[in-house]
Amino acid sequence: MSRRRTGGLLIIAGVVLVLISSLAAAFGGADLIAVGGPGYLLVGVCLGLLGAGVALLSIDRPIFGGTLARRGLKTLAIGLLGGSVTISLMALPGFEGWKVMTLFVPFFVFAWATIIGAGMTVLALIAAGGRPRIVGVMSLVVVLGLFVANAAR
Repeated sequence: MSRRRTGGLLIIAGVVLVLISSLAAAFGGADLIAVGGPGYLLVGVCLGLLGAGVALLSIDRPIFGGTLARRGLKTLAIGLLGGSVTISLMALPGFEGWKVMTLFVPFFVFAWATIIGAGMTVLALIAAGGRPRIVGVMSLVVVLGLFVANAAR
């Protein structure tokens, strides 16, 4: 199996786990996904699967856009994998109270790496034209829609 196919399957598995955990939280299991709860480890696994899939896509030959796309995917992979590790550490039983604050700076750095990597990837998608441009525009529409829905609360 090629790296690209394996990366795509890891991304699909991560998205399916995100949907399952979102449904569990929506239908009464909000305590499951609470900070330090047992579902926090599931969130870490979801991010890890997404990060591993994106990393495999970034090391394979370019799919679209060339250098900007590859750098964006690598930055996104670093952010997702680092975020996965920090969130999984927060789920450990010993990390409570002030100990969680030791993970604030790494979590902040990896969150920004994820945001910057996603932005670079979307820009590369939009610049590529054709089908990648449609995917990039849809990504922007979804992010803006989530922002508007959150602001309307």
